[in-house]
Amino acid sequence: MDAVEVDFVARRVDELLYVQVTYELPKNSHETDNLVNIKDNYAKLLITQRYYPNVKSIDGIPVMNIVDWLLA
Repeated sequence: MDAVEVDFVARRVDELLYVQVTYELPKNSHETDNLVNIKDNYAKLLITQRYYPNVKSIDGIPVMNIVDWLLA
């Protein structure tokens, strides 16, 4: 597998979560491309500082506001 940049990887026993963090969704797909290119079946999440009420996911990757994520 080629190396990709991911901001955080959380691990619990046999679970893995890849997390990408961004201030706002960019015009390009850079923030999600690295997550999409990971070909295993572990969970992926994009966390943003800006609130996007109409964006629930991009390319199947959930998008959450940081405040919503911290309160979840």
